[in-house]
Amino acid sequence: MYTVRVRDHVMIAHSFKGEVFGPAQRLHGATFVIDVEFRRDGTLIGTASTAPWSVVWRDALAGTYALTATAYDDDGTSGISAARTVTVNVPPVDHRDIGSPAQAGSSTPTGTDAWTIAGGGADIWGARDQFRFTSWSVAGDARISARVVSRTATNPWAKAGVMLRDGTAADAPHAFCCRTAAHGIAFQHRLTPGGGSRHKAGPLTPTWVRLERTNGSIAASASSDGSAWSALGTATIAAGKPLRAGLAVTAHDDARLCTAVFADVSVLGTGSIALAQ
Repeated sequence: MYTVRVRDHVMIAHSFKGEVFGPAQRLHGATFVIDVEFRRDGTLIGTASTAPWSVVWRDALAGTYALTATAYDDDGTSGISAARTVTVNVPPVDHRDIGSPAQAGSSTPTGTDAWTIAGGGADIWGARDQFRFTSWSVAGDARISARVVSRTATNPWAKAGVMLRDGTAADAPHAFCCRTAAHGIAFQHRLTPGGGSRHKAGPLTPTWVRLERTNGSIAASASSDGSAWSALGTATIAAGKPLRAGLAVTAHDDARLCTAVFADVSVLGTGSIALAQ
């Protein structure tokens, strides 16, 4: 399904003398290309191009797998590592409408890392929120990222994005990095239950959004390609507690549904790997 090839160049410099070294005499450099293929149960899973030759296994589903790495040199000689057994734990996904919006929402998986989510609600803002939330439980350091492919413009402030939230109460503390209908990227957060919301405007054009919690601090960022990220701000929310990491959609109009399409969804948390299921 996926190919993992790792390529790097190793330069060996030498200056051998004496007939015993044969054709290696007086050679002062040789460059070898090294390819490494990573597999799970024999299936190629990713590509790396430089040291430390690591890959991201994006379509991991719950189960136990044997992982191997095979290295090739320029002349095709290869060596394979001993198999390492890993167990992937995927927490169950939860779908719900937060804050009792008038229009019932829906969440539909469209691939291993893609979702179409319809959400109603007045807004994610102020002391209480109304929106559709598809989420997973994460503990410790965690990260969620996604590409917001599209969302209907039910209001200029209709929002679709990624959220880290302290539970599913309407007034719960949270961090929310979203793509709006007319105002570009926004980083919004509530620090205490029922407290006010805070807003940081981001760039207009990116489609990728990400939240990452490290040592209790949540950092928001946006990207146009999923590789180069621009920081938007940080917030400390429910430090030390498990959170809900998920996809959030609000119509900013309680009489309508905003439909958002998400792709490249990735959710990582301590002790688990959670992707769309």
